Amino acid sequence: MRTKSLKQTKPMRIEEFGPEKGWWENREENEHAWKVDIEQLKASGYNLDIKNPHVGELESHDPRRAAGDRPLMAEVGGTGEALKKELMGCLGRNK
Repeated sequence: MRTKSLKQTKPMRIEEFGPEKGWWENREENEHAWKVDIEQLKASGYNLDIKNPHVGELESHDPRRAAGDRPLMAEVGGTGEALKKELMGCLGRNK
């Protein structure tokens, strides 16, 4: 993976493509390169934005996605209210 900053005044140089050129001569599938069936490409309208089959499903920690679990969210909400009531009692305040 390249992390170099490229600019118009500092473009890529042909020497930087050494690993890619070496792979091209002996094209084997790996975690960065894989074959895709032509029928799959046709079905996707030739969209080349295809998920890497060598990477598993990434776990999402998006709270909006977790909110889909309503019973769990209701339990969390109830626990939050109970905690708030307990803290208010400790402070001598009524809700």
